Parts: sequence; C-alpha cells; structure tokens
Amino acid sequence: MAGRSSADLFLASCAHDCLIRIWKLHATSPPPPETGEDNAIRLKENIFSMKDNGGFDASFAVTLDSVLSGHENWVYAVHWQPSFFTDDRREQPMRLLSASMDKTIILWAPDEESGVWLEQVRVGEVGGNTLGFFDCCFSPDGTMVLAHAFHGALHLWKQTSVNKARLFIALTGGQNTV
Repeated sequence: MAGRSSADLFLASCAHDCLIRIWKLHATSPPPPETGEDNAIRLKENIFSMKDNGGFDASFAVTLDSVLSGHENWVYAVHWQPSFFTDDRREQPMRLLSASMDKTIILWAPDEESGVWLEQVRVGEVGGNTLGFFDCCFSPDGTMVLAHAFHGALHLWKQTSVNKARLFIALTGGQNTV
C-alpha cells in the first residue's frame, strides 16, 4: 500500500483476469441522503462508516483509481516499493511491482505530469518450458527485484538506469535426475 498524500491510502489487487487494480481509500464525510435529482457524472464511490475506539463515527470512501493492463496471463502478485526515510521523514514511492504467469515482472509508476500509471521496466524469461512467476519483491532500497518462478528458480535483477534492468543472478536448481 502507498499514498500520494497523508490522507490517501492506495491498495493494489491482482487477479486471473490479467489486470491489476489500484484502489484509493480516504476519509470522507457521511453521504447525504439521496434525493434522486442528482444528474452529475462522477466516479462511483463506495462509502462505509465505522465507530472508532472513542465511539465516534468515521466514514471512508473507496474508489477504483486505476486499472493496469500489460500482462498476458494471470497476475499472481503485486507489491509496493518499500518506504524509506529521508531527513527523518518517511517517503513512500508510488512504484508497484507485479509478477505473472506470462513469464514477466513489471515495474509500474504513475507519470509525473499526467498521473497515468505506465510500465517502467519489464523483465522476465524468454522461451523455454517455464510456467512464469509466482511472486516478487523489491530490495529494501528499491534498486533490485527478486522473483520466484513456478519451477523453483530465483531471479534477481538490478536496476541499471531509469528504465533499464539487467539480470544479476538466476538460481535454477538441478538439471538432471536427483
């Protein structure tokens, strides 16, 4: 999870439909009663309320912020880049990593000008009889990506520049009968 401001919380989900969804959760006021006369076009919000420890009602809104499409098979994992401290302040980068059965790992980030989520880097395997990736994660500093393939291999990529990464090591296990 990550946030663009201290009031927003972003959650990422993935599924077998090859898509990644980013949901925005934020505090809001309780919804006014519906009059049936509002014809404004707006993004659908699901609002729910709950009581906090002091007995006060708190209302929250959930909206679908973005749908990311770039994988060609089931997406098994999504992970936010870990937060880090700068000048005694916690920073949360808006970068998301996804692992898929299409044999790729994709690093996503929103465009600085438009806010549209774009593919930054795509790494993975080409050819062979592998099944794709089961999971992935960032290194604590966000410069490397570790992925676990379905056939048991571990792959480690290191980011070499803004939109490039190279395979650092691949541990694949046995090749003959054991």
